Amino acid sequence: MDSREELIERFLEGDIRALSRLISIVEDGDDAPLHEISERVKEKDERAKCLTVGITGSTGSGKSTLIGQLIERSAGRVGVIAIDPSSPSSGGALLGDRIRMGPSRAYIRSVSSRGGGSISKRTYEIARLLELFGMDLILIETVGAGQGEVAIAELVDLVLLVLTPESGDEIQYLKSGIMELADGIALNKCDLDGWEKTYIYLRNWYPDLKIVKTKALEGEEMDELLRSLQELADELKKKGELQKRREKRVKKWIEERMKGELIARLLDERKDEIEELAEKVARGDLSSKKAIQMVRI
Repeated sequence: MDSREELIERFLEGDIRALSRLISIVEDGDDAPLHEISERVKEKDERAKCLTVGITGSTGSGKSTLIGQLIERSAGRVGVIAIDPSSPSSGGALLGDRIRMGPSRAYIRSVSSRGGGSISKRTYEIARLLELFGMDLILIETVGAGQGEVAIAELVDLVLLVLTPESGDEIQYLKSGIMELADGIALNKCDLDGWEKTYIYLRNWYPDLKIVKTKALEGEEMDELLRSLQELADELKKKGELQKRREKRVKKWIEERMKGELIARLLDERKDEIEELAEKVARGDLSSKKAIQMVRI
């Protein structure tokens, strides 16, 4: 088995197997390889050229098929993170998305949500590894679990919402916070009855959003969708908004890691005290509020 250093060297040389192994390590909670790789390649920051897009929408809207079409039409290297539902007992991920997308030159990684809702708790770290590996486009497909999907906006440059005509689920989306965070809409399955009505509704209520009418199964308007995503990114870049979004998600990631480190250190340094207080609360000798106040830093 290769050592950690050997894996990193192979990663830097473009070895896809090393990328997969390092993603598994990072997914299990070890950020050390990511930090080391970031230090090694910081002089040619890959994020400057990589566009990260969150693909969200309800189950059955055609997200996976749409992603497969975008892969085939992209001129650059594509990395896909497909968030799959987790088994409550094992945390395992289903691999259906990888199968539906079919063979391609893209790197596709199915990731368990592991209780993280519509996204995995390690999505940022995996996406960063893909950036550092030299991907030009990263697509992150969410599980499709309603309003919880707003979390994807904190991890990507752009949010693409996939809707279908006259669906009850889509009406719920129109009422949810994701509409305020979406940068564009793919109105998919436009061969279904009623698509014109849905399109007009969206056009009237969200005039500032780019809406592309697609038929992902037939591959129709996929070039237009890919072009629209790049145009949206270019517009945000000119306004300075793209850089702000990227800085915001790096800041959030650093804050979360620091919080985790502080909590872990506190639990380790004051383990005996915390256990004693917990026992008192369990016996009814101390209130939970008082116990928490007593272990504050």
